[in-house]
Amino acid sequence: MDAEQPTLPGLPTPDGGDPEAASKLASEVLRKHTQYKSYRQPHEGTWFVNAAMLRGQQKATYDADAAMLVVPQTPSYAIDVPLNKIMPKHKARLAKFFKNRPRPVAVPASTDYQDLMDARATEIAIRYQMERLGLETLYRRARLWASVCGRAYWWFGYDENALGRVKQTDEFGKEIIQAAVLGDLTVEVGTAFEVLVADPTLAYIGDQPEVQRVRTLPRKDALAKFPVLAEEPLSSEGAIADTQSTRDKLAGLKAGQQGLVPVAPHKDEVLLIEHFVAPCASYPQGRRIVVCGGKLVAHEDRLPFEFWDSPTNPYPCVEFLDLDSPGQYWSTTFIEQLVPLQRALNRVVELTVENIEAVSRPKMVVYKQHKLPDGAYTSAAGEILELTWIPGLPEPRIIQPASVSGDCWNIINLLLKQFDDISQIHTASEGGGSGQESGYQTNLLQEATDAVHAPDIRRDELAIEEAAWKMRRIMKLTYDVPRLVAIGGEHSLGEMVEFSSRQINDAAEIRIQTGSMLPELKAARAQAAMELYKSVVRPSP
Repeated sequence: MDAEQPTLPGLPTPDGGDPEAASKLASEVLRKHTQYKSYRQPHEGTWFVNAAMLRGQQKATYDADAAMLVVPQTPSYAIDVPLNKIMPKHKARLAKFFKNRPRPVAVPASTDYQDLMDARATEIAIRYQMERLGLETLYRRARLWASVCGRAYWWFGYDENALGRVKQTDEFGKEIIQAAVLGDLTVEVGTAFEVLVADPTLAYIGDQPEVQRVRTLPRKDALAKFPVLAEEPLSSEGAIADTQSTRDKLAGLKAGQQGLVPVAPHKDEVLLIEHFVAPCASYPQGRRIVVCGGKLVAHEDRLPFEFWDSPTNPYPCVEFLDLDSPGQYWSTTFIEQLVPLQRALNRVVELTVENIEAVSRPKMVVYKQHKLPDGAYTSAAGEILELTWIPGLPEPRIIQPASVSGDCWNIINLLLKQFDDISQIHTASEGGGSGQESGYQTNLLQEATDAVHAPDIRRDELAIEEAAWKMRRIMKLTYDVPRLVAIGGEHSLGEMVEFSSRQINDAAEIRIQTGSMLPELKAARAQAAMELYKSVVRPSP
């Protein structure tokens, strides 16, 4: 669902205003779009390579001049060994993020009974939204995009046609539950390919003075959404160009080293730019400008949903980071750090296999005067070769290359160890044998690995905590009519409350319990418990 909210807050269309001022504002947004895109463009090639490495295209490179991925053809004399150590490391790291669900907690503003009940209702409402919107699935998608591009987003919007359940009284005076069109919030997953920032030296989106969200819309949907566009043809500035082609490039990836598959190009689409300005002296409540097809379609001098007073991020989104990079908005990724190791590993393994082939089947020097028949020299054991001998002619000789497999295997073991050291994903974390049979030792290794990745997981917990704050704000603005919200409670029992904006207290804090998303190694804990049980000296009866 599109993140544009059609009714909240109302966006005045520019058709009744000054056409010259509207054109000037649209041109300013398009100028900034070109400028901000130049900041991001040098990083896009790395994102395509990251996606290719996950798919097993270990030799894929990005041609900046052609703005596309290039997979070189393997020469006939070379041996292709497409190893993929990045995929298991990547899956093992993601498992730490996806193992447990975040647990939101609403902290009452005071010890007053009403504040306690309101905090409880708010907590239920947030959990209801998490289940209704499928935020667990949306989090997985955002985390996958962050792994490839370094950043991903949840964008918040409003759907005025969403259904809600309310209590009503029938003609007999009996209370019944019915569905009604009440409207509700929406959440979309956004990628780094659709976000542009004004200052690439600021590491977090909440610190950015201006942000753009750039997408494409089918022409028919754009005309239906913004009727003002029908007054004149869309300008050429609304062409999708390379903005749309990013989806086509990613869709063309496939597993293995066979190159790329063709993708049907997207046609008849227009560019949609949402330009957000953070609260400042000129705009105390921020600003939002919408340009579609090169034409101004809406603007207002405030940010959506009254997010301008957010303590961390005034924009209608939250961001998920893969790795922090101080002083850089477009930061590095976990996969990017492993790409050089993967290329080196594949190259050494290929050279090792080629050396084994050369040692097993060495070259043979034969003079033409020997008249050796074609195909006479094979790998068969006990083979007899018949030659024409001429007095004084040297006999055939075999060129035996030196074996380097011993050194290559040492390099391979070093590279494999480097994979563990850089990724901090060790054998025990991937479910393999760690060389330790003790539950204490295995649990210690697991806890040490979790301690390394705990800050990244906590950062996602804080992002979801911020998302919960923004969902509460949208509910406070829109839940005028009391509606029934239900969640799965303890012991799989349903829990339902009647909730409205009157039960929301902005003074109450919303927190994601620290460590609630950290994984647990149940097998190691069970083994440790068994060892503890066996070590206890029980007195004889």
